Amino acid sequence: LFSSFLAVNVYNNLDTIMLGFIKGDIEVGYYSIASKTKILLLSAVNAISAVLLPRLSNYLSNNDKSTYYKTLKKSVSVIFIITIPVSSFFIVEAHDTISILGGEDFEQAVLCMQLLMPILIISGFSNVTGNQILIPQGRDSCFLKAVTIGAVADIILNGVLMPKYGCNGAAVATLMAELLQMSTQVYYAKEEIKGNLQWSTIWKVLLGTGIAIATTSYLNYITAFDFILNIILCGAVYFGSFAMFMLIVKEPLLMELLSSFHISKR
Repeated sequence: LFSSFLAVNVYNNLDTIMLGFIKGDIEVGYYSIASKTKILLLSAVNAISAVLLPRLSNYLSNNDKSTYYKTLKKSVSVIFIITIPVSSFFIVEAHDTISILGGEDFEQAVLCMQLLMPILIISGFSNVTGNQILIPQGRDSCFLKAVTIGAVADIILNGVLMPKYGCNGAAVATLMAELLQMSTQVYYAKEEIKGNLQWSTIWKVLLGTGIAIATTSYLNYITAFDFILNIILCGAVYFGSFAMFMLIVKEPLLMELLSSFHISKR
């Protein structure tokens, strides 16, 4: 476990160091600004896995596999319900987000941020396969192999892409490394994943996200507000549209959450 988390931390921080040596401080500044939102949002997603790890491990140690898989199935759905719409929103609103974080001088960081945001989905699912399947089942060596492959790929891709593409190359390298790590973990955890992917939920989330993107894009087309006001207004419309769609299609997890909230209030 120590080796695994060491490898993760090395390649999470290596991008900035390599970018500084290869392209200089200006590109590091663009990359750092572009990474801020991803890091903040990813911390929230990772917290879900951190909370569930002891519980899932306990279920397995007590041979309570039915509860383990029931909890795992809900966790997978929650990850997709959170990460897909949130990452998509910040791809659409990357310009306003960068303007808030760094000002107009950092406009070149917009594409970099858009390239980094899908990592929220990839890393969220990696947390499921790694922290909720492989580690609780004692398959730490499989987890180590996956993160090591990701770390090595990140170093190689950084060396290839950074000299020509700067911060955007660093973003692509990180994205590909995360995707490779997730794919490796999926390979090792494929049997557990098969029965715990709620495809109906994923399709609802994708459709709801598409509607929210279309609504927000149209709003951006017909309005021209200050970027702070614009991102607040677009956020309200985007997530309001998404939530409304999920309520209309009666997504089971959302219905269960609302039911629990109603019972607790009573």
